Amino acid sequence: MKNKPKLLGIVALAVAIGFSMTGCPTSTNGGNGDPSAPASVTVTPSVITVAQGGQRQFTATVGPEGVSQSVTWAVEPANAGTIDNGLFAPTATPGTQVIVRATATGTTVSGTAIVTVGQPVTPASVTVTPASAYVGQGGQRQFTATVGPEGAPQAVTWSVTPTGAGSITTGGLLTVTGASVGDTLTITATAVNHPTVSNTATVTVPEPISITVTGIPSQYNNRNGQIRLWCPDAESFVAGTSGWVSGSEVNFTLSDWNTGSQFATPGDYDVRLEFGDRYDGDLRVYRIAEINITSGTNTIPWSAFTFMPPLTITVTGIPNQYHGSWAEMVLMIPGTASYVSWVGDTYIPGSSMTFTFYGVSPGLYDVIFVDAHFFEGMDNFGMYRAPSRNITAGANSIPWSAFATVPPSITITVTGIPTEYRNGSGDIELICAETEDWVDWGWSVTEITGASAIFRFFFVDPGTYDVDLWIVGSERWGHIIAPSRSITANTTIPWSAFNVVVNGGNVMSVTVTGIPERYHGDWSRIELRYPGTGNWADDGYAFIEGASATFRLRDAAPGIYDVTLSFFEFDGLEVRYTLSSRNIYAGASIAFGQFILSPQGFSEHIERSGRILPGRSNVRPLRAHR
Repeated sequence: MKNKPKLLGIVALAVAIGFSMTGCPTSTNGGNGDPSAPASVTVTPSVITVAQGGQRQFTATVGPEGVSQSVTWAVEPANAGTIDNGLFAPTATPGTQVIVRATATGTTVSGTAIVTVGQPVTPASVTVTPASAYVGQGGQRQFTATVGPEGAPQAVTWSVTPTGAGSITTGGLLTVTGASVGDTLTITATAVNHPTVSNTATVTVPEPISITVTGIPSQYNNRNGQIRLWCPDAESFVAGTSGWVSGSEVNFTLSDWNTGSQFATPGDYDVRLEFGDRYDGDLRVYRIAEINITSGTNTIPWSAFTFMPPLTITVTGIPNQYHGSWAEMVLMIPGTASYVSWVGDTYIPGSSMTFTFYGVSPGLYDVIFVDAHFFEGMDNFGMYRAPSRNITAGANSIPWSAFATVPPSITITVTGIPTEYRNGSGDIELICAETEDWVDWGWSVTEITGASAIFRFFFVDPGTYDVDLWIVGSERWGHIIAPSRSITANTTIPWSAFNVVVNGGNVMSVTVTGIPERYHGDWSRIELRYPGTGNWADDGYAFIEGASATFRLRDAAPGIYDVTLSFFEFDGLEVRYTLSSRNIYAGASIAFGQFILSPQGFSEHIERSGRILPGRSNVRPLRAHR
């Protein structure tokens, strides 16, 4: 998920609740009076009937507020059923009473629920979600099945027809393998032990969407362009890609940025064509409002596009505590967590600062101001909202007094981080445990300096999530998951809970030697791009302490890349050097003399500030890509 803003695709979730408590929770902490120690555990629902062969999700809340929410689950008697992270499945005979117990980790403090095992419910129906989908060749899609009526066993078997067109896991994850463009696949979910109870979903393998723009003015020839599809009603980004303008036309083949292989769906879109770089201040955005995009080739003449002038928002009266730091601004749909656009890593020189938005329509927005301190930890972090502001074309001004503090809705503390992952950085993503939809990630790349780290979320509700931790240490990087965790306003997760390793390994380090003395004391960045296309592959940062510096890369695989080496000078300028088609591998070393100063070698490092930094200590690299 490259260069992705931290507000996107937010889904509000709530913890399922059942009957009220009757005598629970219980506590056996001996009244030690320690306010940091668990004193009670509440299990929800507290009294319920669960059919034999069915299942029910229980949640546990540990009190008082602010203590670790980590619990261990048990069933009494032990042979009466199974429980996995609160998901209970009874195996005892109907009429049996079973106790479901949650105990605060490392204590004897517990709470219970009473379950009566009911008569088994015979499956009568299956609902498959989604009922239809587009999945490109090599792409994947998660399907779920709900067996009815309520209380029926939820176990199903999955199958794909025609044979060889794709494969599907026992959990419903489809991968399209042998299908061709235009083929239709049928996904079937069948209730276990009830072969006549089933339902299907239809998958179409679409031809990739291709957009050719003709008649492009000569000023944009021989340079990289980008095309993006936006929902015409919601101001939300759908898919996009880049392409090289050769002559007077350019062709773009579109796929979803989040999945890589999932093609964008045909439909009505706002189409936006971009040239230039927002960080260099020369970005130009052109738009067609609500045009039908079909599978296959779509040809659009340049004359159909209209220019979208940038919007500027100046914040005045910024408090002294934020002068000399870095900030971001986000535009959101009023009263929601729906992201529209974002400007990041802007230097705040004094009491006012201007943020420039490209490709954004005038309208009513919640304006979010974030003082991030990304590379200084979270102690000085602040988020503020100016609600329902009418943002017009051209210049806009908002006084600091219009902003109110936004408190975090969720704080997650990860404890017991191994030594090899320290002295690095990390972030957490929350994934909906039921649908596998991406929900949110914490604001800020958090520095990992010791055995614990704190991650804060501002626009997502407590609920049950897969907690996806990306972490880059001094020696290793990892992407690991703590599945189906009940996340409350303050949650502590031990490292041991991240028990599913998705991928991980040694950080691919690249060293640059022979760096001139004039760059010592500056921040620097290496950026990898794919030759020919110019598409971003990876980047890494380093502080230049001497003649050599090592950059840690975690996303790109070894291979051939165009390399850009940038230095962020104390006077606010970014100096760029380039090296074409270099073999990059773990432990690679590149001599500075092999780089060539870029023709656009000097550019304003501070986004749109137009000001000189007062001192070297204020220089910070741009936000790291994910």
